[in-house]
Amino acid sequence: IRCRGLEDQIETEARIESGIISKGSTKSLLQTFAMCDKVLQITRTNLVVKMFAMIISVIIMVFIMSLGLDDQVNSFYVALYQLFWSIPMVIIARLFI
Repeated sequence: IRCRGLEDQIETEARIESGIISKGSTKSLLQTFAMCDKVLQITRTNLVVKMFAMIISVIIMVFIMSLGLDDQVNSFYVALYQLFWSIPMVIIARLFI
């Protein structure tokens, strides 16, 4: 997206040269690059955690369905499972940033 004013807000281009400008010191510019690298690393790590959580959930689902316990699964257990996998993602984000 390329926007100079209100009249060209919807103009898009496939590729355009860009840059990062800092009004502060060079240190603040370098901190911006470091923070972007940290966010990218957290995104990759969280993707691995998500994939692992999906694999575990498929295994649990197959186990529950094979035992015929699917009618006994309460929605509380689903919420608890989601909370369980949210905790590692929060911890990872806190450790890297």
